Amino acid sequence: MSEDFMKAIWSRREVQGMRATALVSVKGLMTTLRVLPEDLYDRVMNSDESVPKGTVFEEIVNRFGTPESYEKASNDAGRPSREVTRIVKRKMDRPNDRS
Repeated sequence: MSEDFMKAIWSRREVQGMRATALVSVKGLMTTLRVLPEDLYDRVMNSDESVPKGTVFEEIVNRFGTPESYEKASNDAGRPSREVTRIVKRKMDRPNDRS
């Protein structure tokens, strides 16, 4: 994708605050359903505030996840995280394992 196209996508309110790798995740699917608590939804959709990449995800992890196990996404959208790589390798080694 061209740099201008990527800028156009990232400038949309709907994707602001998502992780830098979010667009790679939906590549080919073309549809994403994003569910947010009301205050974060208002921040993303109804405010004039700039919402940097990853900030909404980090807030979700802080509220509902385990910050100790959170691995920040790199700004290199083409490189999967270590956790994704580990899961993919495990699935390749054991294709019939449903865990």
